Formats: sequence, structure tokens, C-alpha cells
Amino acid sequence: AQLACVFFIPSVILTLLTGPLFMEPVLVLLKLLFKLLDSYAPLALLSPRADLSLLFLIISILPRLIFGGRLKLIYMKVFPVILCACLGVMISTLVFEPCATVVFVDVGQGDCCLIMCGDKNILIDGGTFENGPVVSSVLDYYGIGTVDIAVMTHLDEDHMGGILYLYEKGRVREVLTPCPGDSPLPSTGIYKGDVITFGEDMSLRCIWPRKESFHDGENEDSVVLMLESSGCRILFTGDAGMESEMIMAEEGSLSDADILKVAHHGSRYSTGDQFLSEVLPEYSIISVGRNNPYGHPAEETLSRLSDHFSDVIRTSDKGAVTVNIYGSYYKISTFLR
Repeated sequence: AQLACVFFIPSVILTLLTGPLFMEPVLVLLKLLFKLLDSYAPLALLSPRADLSLLFLIISILPRLIFGGRLKLIYMKVFPVILCACLGVMISTLVFEPCATVVFVDVGQGDCCLIMCGDKNILIDGGTFENGPVVSSVLDYYGIGTVDIAVMTHLDEDHMGGILYLYEKGRVREVLTPCPGDSPLPSTGIYKGDVITFGEDMSLRCIWPRKESFHDGENEDSVVLMLESSGCRILFTGDAGMESEMIMAEEGSLSDADILKVAHHGSRYSTGDQFLSEVLPEYSIISVGRNNPYGHPAEETLSRLSDHFSDVIRTSDKGAVTVNIYGSYYKISTFLR
């Protein structure tokens, strides 16, 4: 804070004379200050979000307070190196912060995906009503008070229940669904061709269902969305079955995707060979409950994914799956190792 203040007044004067270039040092320092504050708050609460570099920095300061005499003098010679290393790590995490984060939340036998990009966040499905508190906790974890847009891909309880829970808690601003007339919440329709933009480099494009061919809001009418950015393409499929997949393939709506959210929890009636030949996902994420009574994911579906050389990640095995998108590339991590 002191450094930012020292830079502030001369930077403002120079900026007025020459342009915004001299404000950059102030912006970097302020971002670093916010990073410190953001890291310290969860550390104080013993949260897993705590920044390890900050923890190391705090531990490195303790010997200055504990040691005395000659031992303190020796440590003071090493301390600047430790301080620079800690600040270097913290600045690097600031510089290499992902431009977007997608979390496939573990809601048991249900679907829930959270997309965060800049100051906008979108929830695609929310699991069951009983799992609403789980989704609410995830929002708390990421510091999200209210979801900007919640998409109910269809009205099955294991997809819309959590959104209903969040809406009742006042944590959802807008709800989109292909069947707004049957929705238990005030909703707006979403159909093929609709696009939700996050900025210049990222958008969420609806490729199914067609408004004119919408039928009854069941699985085959599930909203199918493609998240597109310069570094990653993710296909969200709700509970869409092979009938919908074939129509999308015939219409030319499908294209390569880096990551596939496998439809209907890995049911044998979804994720067909023709569909996989069009999408060719490098990774396939199955949102599924452990020991569920439906036998999901089906062996036939797993076999098809294997035949198309797609690495499968199940929330029942790995917990929540996080995809961080860094401009031209992405990184996948799981809650359970």
C-alpha cells in the first residue's frame, strides 16, 4: 500500500502529460495488493484456497521475530532472497491467472457446471434440490454472490433442482430454458443460434434444440451448448440422446471439441459413434453418482469413448473437475487425486 501511494502522485502527473503508460506500475502494485488481500482472507479461515506462497512468506517472517543476536543477523542476510522468491511466485500467479474457469461440480447423480469469465458467471444445470447447498457452497468458495445466468438444459429434477434452490435463496439473476412455459421459475427461452458472449475471445453458443422443432422438454430437447475460446472448446450436452445427436450431425452443427460433458451421465442411449466422430473430444467428463441405481456410466458408452481415444474423467471417482483456460491452452485438475 505504501509503495502504491509513493508511485501514485508522480504517475498521475506523468500520465496527464504523456498518456497512460506511467499508470502501469500503480496498476501492478494495486493488483498485487488485492492478491495479498484475497490470499490472506481464506488463510485466516484455514481455507484450502489459501495461497501457499503467502503462507511461506508469513512463516519466513517469524524467525525475524523469534531469533536474536548473531542468529538474527545471519537470517537477515538470507531474508531478502526469501522475500523476493515469495513475491515472485505471487506476481507470477497474478500474471498467469486464467482468463476463464469451468468447474464441473460433483453433485452426485446429476449435472452442474459453473463457468467464470471476468465478471460474468454462468451456471449450466444445478443438480438436485437436495444438492443445492453443495452448489451454494461452491459459489461461496469462488466469491460469487449471485449467478448472472442459470441455464436449465431441461426440466429433469437432477438438472434443475439446484437452480430452484439457488433461486429461492436469491442467488440467480436470470434463468434460461428451452421450455419457459413449463418452468417453475420465471424464465426466458434459449434455442439454437442464441449466443451468450463473455468478451472478445469467449462465447457460449446454443446448437440445440431448434425452436420450431421443440417437442416436450424431455431428454431429446436438452439444451446443447458449445463454449468457444481461442484456447479451448467445451461441449455441454445435458441429457441429449442419440436421436438429437444424429440431427445435429446431419445439420452440421457439431464440430471438434477439446472437452465433452458426456450426455445423460454416460447412458448407453447417448454419445453415439457418429456423434463422437464429429466431436472427437480429447477429454470426456461424466457427471455421475457413485453406485447409482441406473448403472451409469454404461459399459457401451465407455467403450465408444475408448474407441475414439478420449480420456474419461468421472466425478464419482475424482470429485469436481476444474478446467482453467489460459488464452491459447487449458489445464484440467480434479478435486481428488
